[in-house]
Parts: sequence; C-alpha cells; structure tokens
Amino acid sequence: MTEDWPAIAQLYFETWQVAYRHLLPEAYLKQLTPATWQPQKRWQHTILAFSNTTPIGIVTAGPSRDEHFATFGELYSLYVHPDYEHRGLGTRLLHAGLELIDGYPQQYLKVLVNNAPAQQLYARTGFSDTRQRLVIPTPQGDFTEAIWTRKNFF
Repeated sequence: MTEDWPAIAQLYFETWQVAYRHLLPEAYLKQLTPATWQPQKRWQHTILAFSNTTPIGIVTAGPSRDEHFATFGELYSLYVHPDYEHRGLGTRLLHAGLELIDGYPQQYLKVLVNNAPAQQLYARTGFSDTRQRLVIPTPQGDFTEAIWTRKNFF
C-alpha cells in the first residue's frame, strides 16, 4: 500500500473532473480540489492500481455507512484515471472491491442516476437498481444518486 495520499487524492480529483463533467453541476466541479478527498481515512478498505509508481485506479469497499443497509457490504468508490479507461481496469477493480465485502450476504452502492456507463458496469456484475433515490443538495446545485444492490453469489 502506498502512502502517497496526495497522489491518490489527485487521482480522485482528475477522474471526477472528466467522468462527471456532464453529470454534475459545473459550479460543483469547479469548487473541488484534490484536498476535497482524504483517501487515508479508508486505507484499510482500499485497493489501488498503478502504472509504475503512479496510482491510476482505485476501489474502496467495506461495511455499510448507512444504517438502512446495516447488514450489507458497501462499494464506496470506483475510479479509473481517464488516460486508462476502456482497458478492463474498472472491471478488475470492481471485482477486487467486491472481494473486500465478500463476507456480506448483500452488497450495495450509490451511483448517479445519469451515469449510464457506471450503471452498465454494475448491472453486468449482478447489481440492480432498487429505484431508491437520494437527492444530494449542494450550494452549486442538486444531484441524485440511485441505490443499487446485489446478493452475494460468491
């Protein structure tokens, strides 16, 4: 495990700027900085992918952070740097993240309702949309997440 937390925060920042540029309010993205993320807080629930010594992908997963899903494992985040997309890395990271929560009978994640590429990836892995929605209010504009779940078949 690396301890280069600034490089990991930069990975989050760069992926958000590209992946969400048409999915989140522009003003919301503009107010983000690499300091927005603090990946060291979840180090024990993190798997990284590297190119040489540079982090290019990340998945985090662990116990649910939501009391409504107290018995579930949660996929917290999955990001691949834009320069490394469409090479299967996201799928490999997703499977690695699911191994982190393999001991839970059910798993869940939150995904933006308008993020079709991510939803397609999750659907291929057995997740399905519960139709539950969470509206995230921000001063720069609201956005909505969908809750997806799956039974653990492994």
